[in-house]
Amino acid sequence: MHKTLQCFKKIHLRIRLGFLFAMFCTGPIWAAGVESNLAFQERIVSGKIISAEDTQGVPGVNIIIKGTSQGTVSDSNGKYSISVPASESVLVFSSIGFATSEVVVGSQSTIDVTLA
Repeated sequence: MHKTLQCFKKIHLRIRLGFLFAMFCTGPIWAAGVESNLAFQERIVSGKIISAEDTQGVPGVNIIIKGTSQGTVSDSNGKYSISVPASESVLVFSSIGFATSEVVVGSQSTIDVTLA
């Protein structure tokens, strides 16, 4: 969590500096750094988790962004929503009595998972 916060602070500072330099400079030197930081904006991923056994929603499933402490829990119908910082993020779905499942976010904004 601390490393993630530091990363966001660095990105925010680079963006602010990029806009400041934009007022005084022209050309690709400053734009390249800002553009790479803006390539992916944090977004919300949501979906539903169902049981392979009875196709019903599974409540209380832990959804964690792999390598972080950021996560959420599915509601009583198996639905969840989580903010992901990058397209390379991996969501880890785990619950007692079910096999753990990992899914790369990529360009998806809805990820439905069936747990066995």
